[in-house]
Amino acid sequence: MSLVSDGNRDESRVQEVVGKCVELIKRGPVAFWLIALALNVPLMVLYLRSVWRQEHYQYIPFLLAAIGYLAWARIPIEVIYPQGRLSRFFFALSIAVLLIASLVLSPWAGSVAFVLLAASFLFNHHIGYLTVPLLLMIRAPRGYDSLVITWLQGLTTRISSFMLDLFSVPHLVQGNVIELADRELFVAEACSGVQSAFTIAFITLLVVAWRRRPLVLIPIYLVIALMWAVLCNTLRVTTIAYAAAYAQVDLSTGFVHDLIGYAALIVAILLTLSTDSLLAMCFRPVGGEFAWQDNPVSVCWNWMFSPNETAIDSDGDFRLSLEDDSERETTFPAQASETRGVNRWAMTLIASVALLSLLPYAARATLTANVANPAGDLLVDPSPKILDGLDTGVRVKFAQSMRNGRDPRLGMHADQWSFQFSGLVGAIIFSQPYPEWHNLNICYAGSGWVVTSSQYLRPGGDSRDRTEVILSRFQRGDGTNGYLFFTGLSSDGGVLSPPGVGVVRQIFERCSNWLTPRLEFSGDTAMLQLWVTSPTDLDPQTIAVLVDTLALARDRFSDQMKDARGASLASH
Repeated sequence: MSLVSDGNRDESRVQEVVGKCVELIKRGPVAFWLIALALNVPLMVLYLRSVWRQEHYQYIPFLLAAIGYLAWARIPIEVIYPQGRLSRFFFALSIAVLLIASLVLSPWAGSVAFVLLAASFLFNHHIGYLTVPLLLMIRAPRGYDSLVITWLQGLTTRISSFMLDLFSVPHLVQGNVIELADRELFVAEACSGVQSAFTIAFITLLVVAWRRRPLVLIPIYLVIALMWAVLCNTLRVTTIAYAAAYAQVDLSTGFVHDLIGYAALIVAILLTLSTDSLLAMCFRPVGGEFAWQDNPVSVCWNWMFSPNETAIDSDGDFRLSLEDDSERETTFPAQASETRGVNRWAMTLIASVALLSLLPYAARATLTANVANPAGDLLVDPSPKILDGLDTGVRVKFAQSMRNGRDPRLGMHADQWSFQFSGLVGAIIFSQPYPEWHNLNICYAGSGWVVTSSQYLRPGGDSRDRTEVILSRFQRGDGTNGYLFFTGLSSDGGVLSPPGVGVVRQIFERCSNWLTPRLEFSGDTAMLQLWVTSPTDLDPQTIAVLVDTLALARDRFSDQMKDARGASLASH
C-alpha cells in the first residue's frame, strides 16, 4: 500500500507541476517572451552549429544553461511585458537586428539579436547583470578572436621556451612551433579546447554574475583570466614537451591529453575563485556609519563598488553586488488599462515580426537544397591536374594532399601545388572546410611573420570572376619578404567577397542571390591561397601575374565544386 500511495503522490506532484507550467504559459507576458525567443531559434541553431566546430567556443551551451538557471532562480518579480526605456530599447533593437539577419540569413547577426532579446528580458526583470556573460557567445567579427588566440599562443610559446630552458630540454622555437629533437609540437595543438582563454573568460564572468560583482571590475577580471589562461597553457606545453623529450611519451593526443586539459581547467577555476576572493577583500566598502555624509571619497568608493546601503550580508560577508535581494519581493503596480494597452501593442508587434522573419526561411527552404557538413568532410576532392595549363606563364606542379588534419596550420584537408615564375618559387594551397571566411593572415602571423600591409586587388586577364583577392605583405626577422594572395569559395562553388570591402555591398550581394540556391545554411567555405617569398620587393607586373594566376585557379576550383555540388544533390 505504501508503494502505491507513494506512486500516486509522485504522480499528483508531477501533474501539479505540469498544471502550473501550463497555467504560466497561458499568461500573456510568458507567451510573449516565448514567442520572441522562438523567432530567434532558427538562426541560433545555425549559429551554434557553426561555432561548435571552433573549439574555443564549445562552452556556449554551458553558458546558456548557467545563465538560464541563474535567471530562473533570481527573477525578483512576476514575468511582465517590456517596461522601462532600457528594456524597450533593447527589445526594439533586437527585433530590428533579427529582421536584417533573417533577410540576409546571417547566423552571426542572429546571435546578436538573441543577446539583445535576453538583455531586454533581464533588464526588464532587474537582473540585467546576467547579460554580461552572454556577450561571450557573440563571436568577434573578421577573425579577431583567432588573432587574440594567436597572440596568446605566441606568448605561451615564449614562456614555455623559458621554462624548457630551465629544465634543460633542447628545443628550437619557430613561430608557434616548438621543435624538439625528434618531433614538432605545434602550440595550437597543446593550447586548444576546454582550457582556452575564452573558456576561462566565460568561467570568470560567470563568477562575476553569480556573486554579482560591480561592472567596473570586469576589465580587471578579464585581464586576470587571460593571465591564468597563459599560465595554465604554459604548464600544459611544458609538461607535454618535457614528457616527449625525457620519457619519449606523446601527451599531445588521446585521453591523456584531454585529462591534462581538464586538470588545467580545474586549476584555472580555482585560481579564478581565489582571485575573486582577493578582489572582494580589496574593494570592500570603506568608512563607518556616517561616511556617506562626511567623506566624499568614501561616498564615491562605496557608490562604485558597493551600491547597496547594506554593506554586509546576513552571513557576515561583505557584498559587492549590483542589486539588493529585496528586489525579490517587489512588484509592479500596473493598472488594468495599462496592462491591456501593453498587451495590445506587444502581441501585435510580435505577430508582425513572426510573419516578416519567417518568410525568408520559407523561401529559402523551398528553393534551396542544403547539404550540411558538421563532420568537416571534404567539400570536393580536387584533381591533381586541375591546375595544369594555366595560361599565365606560371609553371605549376602538384605536390601533395594532406587529409584529416595532418597539418593543422592548413586546415582539416589541404592540397598543395608548387609553382615557379621568373625565378620565384612558391606554393598554391587549397584548404577546406571552414565554417566561414578564414583570415589567413592570422595563420602566418603565428609562424613568425609580421604583416606590413594588406590590400584588395581585382584580377584581369582571362579570369571569369573579377571578385577581389587579398594581397598581404609580410616580413620576417631576417629581412625576407613574404607575399600572400588569398580568396574564398562557398561550398557550392560561389566566389566570396573578402570581408571589409563594405558591409552595404555584401548585403546587396546576398540579397541579389536571395532566390537562388547559392546561399546555404551550412556556411562551409574553402580557402585558396598563393604564397611566395622573395629577398626583394616584387614589381607590380609580377604581382599582377600572380593575382591572375590565383583568379584562374579559383575559376577551376569553382567549376569542380559546382560539379561536385550537383552530383551530391542528385544523390540526395
